[in-house]
Amino acid sequence: MMPSCEYMVREIFPSLRAMIAKDLVSDYGMSQGEAASLIGITQPAVSQYMRSLRGKGALQEEPVRQAIKEISRGLHAKTIGKDDLPAKFCEICGMLSKNPTSSAARQ
Repeated sequence: MMPSCEYMVREIFPSLRAMIAKDLVSDYGMSQGEAASLIGITQPAVSQYMRSLRGKGALQEEPVRQAIKEISRGLHAKTIGKDDLPAKFCEICGMLSKNPTSSAARQ
């Protein structure tokens, strides 16, 4: 059994990045390159997220979806920067860890 932080980094963080990338491209009309720059990843990574080749774990918990929408909005408005993402992801990790029905919490 791997530590929960290791699981989150390997399995959940790519899903969070994918959700943010999809929001930035779909909801805000950004190019994949612009979205990648804001998130701090490469354009090919965004392409793979958009095609569900990476980060395809489904996080359906409403608090997580709301947090992702807020992060996407903040990145687009430039009130959140890519350096803020680790702390934001840790907040989401805390949400998932506290929710016993979350698939992430069961790992």
